[in-house]
Amino acid sequence: MTVKRMSAAVEQVGKLLDVDAVGRLVKKIGAARRVVIVPDGLGQVAAYNLLNLLEQGGFLVSVVQPGVVDLARTMLAANRQDLVVTVDVAGATPYIARAMYEATRLGIDTAAIVGAASHESAREADVVLAAQNQTDLGMAVISVDMVVYTLAEALRWKYADRFEGKEEAIEAVFERIISGIR
Repeated sequence: MTVKRMSAAVEQVGKLLDVDAVGRLVKKIGAARRVVIVPDGLGQVAAYNLLNLLEQGGFLVSVVQPGVVDLARTMLAANRQDLVVTVDVAGATPYIARAMYEATRLGIDTAAIVGAASHESAREADVVLAAQNQTDLGMAVISVDMVVYTLAEALRWKYADRFEGKEEAIEAVFERIISGIR
């Protein structure tokens, strides 16, 4: 039963995800000096998946802990060349939407990867990638992960040169680290 529900959620994301919005976000990421990812509690895994991918592609990226002080400090340090992206699965952290509003007020581009388009953070974003609302939070997490995966594949395709050879380079450094070779 659970696998069928997961399959249905994944299929729904595939059918309903706004492909044009994915393309706009890919371009914004490519143009940004730095990408700042602001996740809610349930979006942290997806946020770190996105961070790892962007780092692999040589993008300057950071993840902000979802505390009000951290958000305020990040908004103060951000500038108009940055892109603030929220990963908001549950829509239950109102200060994330307020931070997005503050970024917009400062002239900083914003994007939201959300569990539902009705989340307040989605209303504050320039570009929205929305999974379809799931009543089960576990399914919402999976749906948002699928949106991030789709974005990742689009980034790998659009900026293939930035990702070329990186898997092998990471593997070589990994091997040196675990073997203790100097």
